[in-house]
Amino acid sequence: MRGERYARHASSTTKRLQHIMRQRCRLICSRSSLYVYVTAIALFTLCNILAMIFISRSSKGKDQLISKINAHEKVEILPLQDGGVLIGNLLSSSVFNFNQSSSRTDSKRTYIIHDNVVVGNAYGSYGDSAYVTLTTQCSVDKLSMLFEMAATWRAPMSIAVFVPGLDFYIAKVYIAYLRLCSQVIRTNATFHFLYHRDMAPSESNAWDHAHDHQALPSCSRGHEALPLLMRYRTGTFKRWWQQALHPQNHLRNVARSGVRTDFHFLTDIDILPVPQLAQDLDVFLSNPARLCPKCVYVVPTYEMSEKLPLPRNKEELLDRIQKKQSQPFHAKVFIHNQYATNHTQWEKIPDPPKLEAAYKITNYEFFYEPFYIARGNVPLHDERFIGYGFTRNTQVFEMHLAGFELWVLNPAFAVHRGVQKKRGRGAWRERQNIINRKQFLRFKNEMAVKYRPQNKRIS
Repeated sequence: MRGERYARHASSTTKRLQHIMRQRCRLICSRSSLYVYVTAIALFTLCNILAMIFISRSSKGKDQLISKINAHEKVEILPLQDGGVLIGNLLSSSVFNFNQSSSRTDSKRTYIIHDNVVVGNAYGSYGDSAYVTLTTQCSVDKLSMLFEMAATWRAPMSIAVFVPGLDFYIAKVYIAYLRLCSQVIRTNATFHFLYHRDMAPSESNAWDHAHDHQALPSCSRGHEALPLLMRYRTGTFKRWWQQALHPQNHLRNVARSGVRTDFHFLTDIDILPVPQLAQDLDVFLSNPARLCPKCVYVVPTYEMSEKLPLPRNKEELLDRIQKKQSQPFHAKVFIHNQYATNHTQWEKIPDPPKLEAAYKITNYEFFYEPFYIARGNVPLHDERFIGYGFTRNTQVFEMHLAGFELWVLNPAFAVHRGVQKKRGRGAWRERQNIINRKQFLRFKNEMAVKYRPQNKRIS
């Protein structure tokens, strides 16, 4: 009996212990669940707060630029995760200084001009550190060439861009993109806009704001950006563009008006100077003993395939010439364009330790169109010549009549990207030549009167 009572007591004790253990487990589990629940709520709340911050920042990034980050109006644009950037961010860039009321017109009131629409961050200090500004002009479809230009010319640049209609907005977006991707352009390049009075920019009928929410690729894929933007040209605009005349001489004068240094280097957008030329010119032009008031310094210009890398010096250029990979600019298309430079003589001259004026041009002939460095006292380009033909050569012709001396620099040179071929020149080009040839007869008579003491120069 005692054994049975002991067994029942033990069983009862065991049950009580099991009950106590279950109660403690429930308490522990209850406390654990409460801990887990509270922790989960806290984490969920924190995630919501972070998500709201991220969404807020992303929303602002889509609609506006972040901020001005220095006194030169330099703007930091918030990139997307893949390194790209929204078109809307670029289009609203605060670096653009565009005011319709501050525009000016050409003498015939045909073109509207906006000076200094985008100003390089170092624009105000050019006079202290540089002697020459590269001046160039282009239409919007050629702006991507500035990437390579910036790799060779690390000095002031004054760039006039033809931006009729929709091209105004494309240029605005793409220039902001250039500045985002290139510190040299951001620092050194100042842009001016020009458009025809009948094709003024108008947001209501030119730019589809649905484009603002699309993105341009990262800077590492910069070659894809401009073709993407050019697809936004409308059919109506393309038809107008095919008939439009490119106002080259207007643009050249606009680019010159933006120069703040003593000298300017006249080029076109597809003409690339040899690397280090800007620095060599600063040294050369800083010595007044070797300069004259009416001297113009010619840069020998060659052409070669776009696939070949740019020669770094005269030795590499001569090697290309020997291998038939390079030739004087326009040598096969129109030899008179650069003939007076006398490339054969230049190629035979040894490479000097410093930039020098190697020889004076004595065999000037009409149609000569050198790319040169000059002071601001050279004549402007005559703006009656619109389109192609008689644009640069008439300005050089007037320099010749006015008694300017042309000197060829050595070892400086420039390269045109692409080999010129007659087969690739459209019939439209010859039609524009014919129109400008008629204009030239009047121009020539005016020059005879203007430079009467030098009438013997006119043939």
